[in-house]
Amino acid sequence: MEKINWTNEYSVGVKALDDQHKEIIRLINTLIEGSNDTVDSAITFNVLTEMMTYAQKHLDFEENLLEQHHYFDLMNHAAKHVRYLEKVAKFSFGTMARDENIPKDLLEFLQNWWLHHILEEDMQYKAFFKERGIK
Repeated sequence: MEKINWTNEYSVGVKALDDQHKEIIRLINTLIEGSNDTVDSAITFNVLTEMMTYAQKHLDFEENLLEQHHYFDLMNHAAKHVRYLEKVAKFSFGTMARDENIPKDLLEFLQNWWLHHILEEDMQYKAFFKERGIK
């Protein structure tokens, strides 16, 4: 699997959100670099833990920003975040249960979910923030 390279295509036009998305991509790239790791790997465990913590922080920040500016589709957007966190929690439990498929499945899920979420879901609020002068 190839690493993800940040391009302007991923920018939602809000520096804080872009910076957070870059960090998430960095974490995914760390998993890609260690893609041959096993479920017992410290890298897999540490990155999963860091990803859970950082993603929660990012999603909370994003939702708070959307709420502050009365984003019309906040509830739908937030529901997608909840489903993401539930799925990552399942991966965590799978790691604790030593499920050997976790590293590969986790990497595929994170890469697919985040790229789709940024390019499809988050892009829906790009114009919303631009209209309000939020950078």
